Amino acid sequence: NNGFETLHADANNNIGIGAAATAISTYRVLNVTGPNTSTGGLVEVALSDRSQIGRLAIASGGLTIENTGASTMALVNNGGIRLQVDGTGNVGIAKTPTARLDVTTAGVNVANFDSSAANGGYIQVSRSGVQAGFIGSGIPLAGGGAAVSDFAVRSEAALLLTYNGGVVGLKITAAGILQDINANELGFKGLPNASVTTGAFAASDRGKCIFATGGVTVPNATMAAGDIVVIQETTGAAQTITASITTLRQTGTANTGNRTLKAYGRCSILFQSGALGFISGDVT
Repeated sequence: NNGFETLHADANNNIGIGAAATAISTYRVLNVTGPNTSTGGLVEVALSDRSQIGRLAIASGGLTIENTGASTMALVNNGGIRLQVDGTGNVGIAKTPTARLDVTTAGVNVANFDSSAANGGYIQVSRSGVQAGFIGSGIPLAGGGAAVSDFAVRSEAALLLTYNGGVVGLKITAAGILQDINANELGFKGLPNASVTTGAFAASDRGKCIFATGGVTVPNATMAAGDIVVIQETTGAAQTITASITTLRQTGTANTGNRTLKAYGRCSILFQSGALGFISGDVT
């Protein structure tokens, strides 16, 4: 037909559709050739009502596998579905996808990434085209001093460690400052302010300074071993340190119970347990 063989079968039962007779030597079991190099060849399978159509085509732009409906495309091997692509572009490996990439395995490794490039071996994460961070080999992400076996996590802004649905447990700011859940700077950087200036303090006040404007109460069964609270009197009047804790002992003495913090005085309380604390400083 117009210089092309519409259908050809050779002596070995290989079939050619749309191929010139001179191409017989390249035939396999089935060979489909388009009329020119732009259109290429196309194989189509469809339901009788054409509600679902599948196509395999090749053109100058490359090979295309197409499912015209919204149903899932699947790759089946050894009796099971190994790869699925749903109508929204989600990809599932060994499972039905519920995310852009959804992978499950009965083996040890879920995925393995390897790169031989000098600055390769990392995964980039972006949101709406804005780079958020990278994970991978320490050499491209951490620069000088990193070894091939070093693993790095790099953020383009603050690095957050979250838990329980997104609560920030630890944060490294863009300036390299480590902060706790309450955005308090960690390490030997100075004492953050406590949540109270008078009355009972809380477990969240451990490692903080109470700038007292009135009496302060030491709570019972609240603090843990090793916790420290510093109290600084700021009004110029002596303040009562009330011992609601089982035992509040003044260091270097046998004194226990309520203490008096001198005007503009400072004291600290070191807890051995939630029931026992040692108070030292400008107290009587």
